[in-house]
Amino acid sequence: RVNHFKVINNNKIYFDNDYLEVLLGYQKNKRQEWSLFHTHYANQEPPAVDPNLELNFELDTYDAQAKYTKKFSSRHTTAVGVQAKWQENSIGGFNFLLPQYTSNNFAAFATHEFKYSNKLLYSLGMRYDKNSISIGEHYDPTLYDYLIGAGQSEEEASAYAERSPDVDKDFGSFNVMAGVRYEFNPQWTLNANAGTNFRIPTAIELGANGIHHGSFRHEQGDVNLDPEKGWVADAKLSYAKKSFSWAVNPYVYYFSNYIFLKPTGNFSVLPHSGQLFKYTQSEALLSGIEMEVEKTFFSKLRTLAIAEYLYNKQITSDSSRNYPLPFTPANNLFLEAGYTLFNENKSFQGVEVYANARLAMEQDEIAQGEKITPGYELFGAGL
Repeated sequence: RVNHFKVINNNKIYFDNDYLEVLLGYQKNKRQEWSLFHTHYANQEPPAVDPNLELNFELDTYDAQAKYTKKFSSRHTTAVGVQAKWQENSIGGFNFLLPQYTSNNFAAFATHEFKYSNKLLYSLGMRYDKNSISIGEHYDPTLYDYLIGAGQSEEEASAYAERSPDVDKDFGSFNVMAGVRYEFNPQWTLNANAGTNFRIPTAIELGANGIHHGSFRHEQGDVNLDPEKGWVADAKLSYAKKSFSWAVNPYVYYFSNYIFLKPTGNFSVLPHSGQLFKYTQSEALLSGIEMEVEKTFFSKLRTLAIAEYLYNKQITSDSSRNYPLPFTPANNLFLEAGYTLFNENKSFQGVEVYANARLAMEQDEIAQGEKITPGYELFGAGL
């Protein structure tokens, strides 16, 4: 049972060539998993209130942003801004997956665009983030009693029964990104970007410890995870003329400590849980290339093809253990054809009938503990 509510207030105030943007937002996400009460442990009693509510999450998010943009001349434009975000997550239910937590983020940023000519544009962006997260402790005495009854030692049972420790963490990072856009002529355009990136670990990655029913696995976080830090570069070369367009987009990300969900190869001690998957981090390389071709025939028949090739791997001191990252999507091809009806009829302009197909290759570039995923095809049609 899911309910999302969101309200946004967005204002733009003009001062000659300058303007101020102010955004205020609130969002409430409520997610519940209902299931007739069933005992995961022999000694578990149903709750007195809502006995069939297995998991309950209520996340409140408050967001405030302000950005001031000043155009110094036809060539130079600068923007500076700040952002503040606050989140609180509460939990309930007779099972446990994710702890209650609060988090907040403050950021300040600046961007500058330099239009060297009508063909050449440079851009530069900088951002500083300050984050903090506080995760509440969750101890499960029912699980402790179950594990003691199953023959586990008191020390081991107590360690597993602490589903989430009390955690308070602060993170900070400064990042920069530079880009260039060059139009060789009206048909050919090149975009290229390079810079650093940063992502703090989420509450799930830090504190999850339970069975994720949507994916049928025990997922466990790690409170010792560090923020992701990396470098990124991408480029896009595009061509467009009349009814034909083409684009190719290679990219590469290098992370010194990429966070991912890893199959451990060990069985979980939780009942009905299977293999344990644990959030971990590793030096990693993620790269790929996307290519898109679109052509319209007779002003009515639109054809589209998008191909995607992905390559990534963990990087360790032992090259023989540089496995691909888990849950990597397969290389795939998307094809679509659409035919526009009633082009001459003013009442029905823009009506299109279309058909498409997504073809995914077999995914045999897999991490330890993963199985090969067979190739598949998806077909669709619509009006």
